[in-house]
Amino acid sequence: MLFVSSPYPRPPYEAGPLWPGSRPATFEGTAPAAQLQVLLARSSRLWLLPWRTFGQEWAYQIKEMIGVLGGLTIALPQAVYGIWLAAMAAGAAADSAANRGDPRTPSLLDAALLAAAAAACIWLIYLSQYLLWTNVGNSRIEGMQGRYLTPLLPMMALAVPRFRIPAGNVVRLVLGMVPSCAAAADLILVPPVVVAWWYIG
Repeated sequence: MLFVSSPYPRPPYEAGPLWPGSRPATFEGTAPAAQLQVLLARSSRLWLLPWRTFGQEWAYQIKEMIGVLGGLTIALPQAVYGIWLAAMAAGAAADSAANRGDPRTPSLLDAALLAAAAAACIWLIYLSQYLLWTNVGNSRIEGMQGRYLTPLLPMMALAVPRFRIPAGNVVRLVLGMVPSCAAAADLILVPPVVVAWWYIG
């Protein structure tokens, strides 16, 4: 972190309120080593800063996981987000529907370990954004994007419990069609947004 990470140049700015060093403290870019000083000046910041920021923006991070275009400023129609939330719920429900003889459901320990691993990934991603992207001393982490969390979805799919129900294969087939329908809806709802922003202006 001290010698490998590359500072990102920015116009000169005064360090934020959490800066523990002397003032004035002017920086001309990100400064991972200085940010590490901020975090270590009060060890609780290692935990509080990531989770406080996540608590403030988790709803928008889910929206970004589905899709926000341009410089994360061009939202898709609200229906797209509703459809894909339903598709993700249907996918999880399809994973839960099991026939007799299907593989054993994950144990509570397996599910807890996967959930803990996902939480640790979220925490570390936010910490990396504080060190590498946020202005020195800021009280809020900047630079997080929902797409950074997308790889966690397959991990959490492994933790979905399975319930033996009648006609489990049929239920899975029906529920499994919902994501395909969501993808088909994208073909109708997304192109007008692209045309309006990049071709009509």
